[in-house]
Amino acid sequence: MWSCQNTEDKLFEYLYGLLDQQEQNLLTSHCAMCDGCGEKLKKAQGQKEILVKASKAQFPEVKFTPPKDLTKEQQQAKILQYGATAVPGMQNARIWMWVAASVLTLGIGIPAGIGTYDFVGNSTVVEHHQQYAARVQSNFELKAK
Repeated sequence: MWSCQNTEDKLFEYLYGLLDQQEQNLLTSHCAMCDGCGEKLKKAQGQKEILVKASKAQFPEVKFTPPKDLTKEQQQAKILQYGATAVPGMQNARIWMWVAASVLTLGIGIPAGIGTYDFVGNSTVVEHHQQYAARVQSNFELKAK
């Protein structure tokens, strides 16, 4: 049985003719019966048409030029000037460092806190048992006399 989730998962492949015939037929028949998926298909087809038209448009004022080759000293100066964002792939380094620090803090802190709480709770229970055992023993000694 073809579902709405299958349609969402396969919509892109359907638009570009990447599905086999059986999957195309299942998706088409599902979209014909399901109003929501039918609307999604129409919207996606409209977006595809816009992209096709845009890809054929001419933009004479846009010119692409390769970036200048920088010397090692210029690269280092740029890094010092802009920080980690000047290094390709390092834009999110600070965020990832904070995420790692948070994960480590939580990963160590929470179990340590739970362990401390558990230890204190168990210590209190042990003290109560020891006091109870002492009372029972003193009652036993009183009865023995």
